[in-house]
Amino acid sequence: RMKKARLQGESLRSISRSLGLSQYAVTTYLRGVKPEKSYIESVWKEAESVAIEYLEKKGFSEIVDLNLICPTSYFDILAKMGNDRWLIDVTINERKDTVSKMFRMIAGYRCAILYISHDLSSFRLVELKDVTS
Repeated sequence: RMKKARLQGESLRSISRSLGLSQYAVTTYLRGVKPEKSYIESVWKEAESVAIEYLEKKGFSEIVDLNLICPTSYFDILAKMGNDRWLIDVTINERKDTVSKMFRMIAGYRCAILYISHDLSSFRLVELKDVTS
């Protein structure tokens, strides 16, 4: 069960919690076991499509999938809520490098990261803010 979960992209922490094992035991047992790239890519693509549905339900409009314009964009979605324009990065990666995103923020836009669980059941929209300006 542990190995299958890891191959399907589940994090070591999540495996530890769901099986009631110490993180040390899980890390030791799964040393060298990496998630299958094709599985992760398929979940990631699916996450981006459910992200649009999620954002529509939360009141966002004028949603644009930036990956259709430029597949190497720093943000995945351009959207509007009220008078605010948003740039949103969609990820299933719990260890997303938020520091690099902070340097890609654009004046006049609210920037956020939308974390989606691997099973696509939970969502968390986290706004990136520069508190020094």
